[in-house]
Amino acid sequence: KKNRRFYVSNLPGIYFQPINLQIPYFNCMNPSISKVDDGFLVVCRCVNYKQKGGRNYQMLNSSSPFAIKTRNFLLHYDKEFTLLSKKEILDTLSSSHRGYSRNLIEGLEDIRLFQKEDTFRFTCTLNNMTKDHVPKIGLFGLEHSFQNNTVATESFTLLEGPDPKRCEKNWLPFVKEGEIHAIYSYAPFTLYKIDEISGSCLTVLEKEYEKDFSEFRGSAGPIPFLDGYLGIVHEVGEDDVGDRIYFHRFFYLDQNYHLTKISQPFIYKHIGIEYCAGMAIDHEEKKLIITLGIEDAEAYLAFVDLDVVYSLLDPVQ
Repeated sequence: KKNRRFYVSNLPGIYFQPINLQIPYFNCMNPSISKVDDGFLVVCRCVNYKQKGGRNYQMLNSSSPFAIKTRNFLLHYDKEFTLLSKKEILDTLSSSHRGYSRNLIEGLEDIRLFQKEDTFRFTCTLNNMTKDHVPKIGLFGLEHSFQNNTVATESFTLLEGPDPKRCEKNWLPFVKEGEIHAIYSYAPFTLYKIDEISGSCLTVLEKEYEKDFSEFRGSAGPIPFLDGYLGIVHEVGEDDVGDRIYFHRFFYLDQNYHLTKISQPFIYKHIGIEYCAGMAIDHEEKKLIITLGIEDAEAYLAFVDLDVVYSLLDPVQ
């Protein structure tokens, strides 16, 4: 909605560690995260353009043809967030399922990384999978063994939303009782169980709330928190000249995945385009690590005390 006004504040006590990969002609943006035994895995998206306000785009390499390209890098950090390794994710699978060609948008956009048993999976936005080029959600698996400086996708499934013509973005995947689920929407609040082979999605929860959540879009989670699950959503507005402004909120689900608490909207460090695509709790279970992109040009790990997160959650009226 245009020119929406919120009471917003910065997230209290937050601090940041930048992700700087130094990829020529590519900016870092929109990372996601998963906790592992010896630290954390982070996927950082890199793009070959700069933009302003979500409206004006310019290629970083002016000599190359105009095509928005995404490259993704799998980063391994130790528990203190010292970078141990960097490997580019290579996808050779989704292109073989593509029945249509288009060169204006390439790559796997806004990966959400998660773990199922001893394997790592992710969802992402894909273009060029349909005749009308409507964005869709893909589910991928990552190979176990890493070769040189790359890691390959070893499985791919195109997920089926309820409307083939609908633009699909921002599904929030997680594993429940050994099966992959995803939060699909918030008005109504809709939870899917995903068939990894066919890509079909079974609705396991659909609930309307009295409060209007229709502007919510998925960002991060859900992850186990207290006796339920914590997640983050974002909303998008515009300033007086039409530039986009993002706001985020924490939300809390009980054990039955009913949305019971939510925070007031906040910003992390920047009024404009901020985009969170992942979060994890640290190994000492004291801090929440949020992965953050700013203006499609910067990527950060952001740290905030769990006590602060809990204090911001208010009951859903």
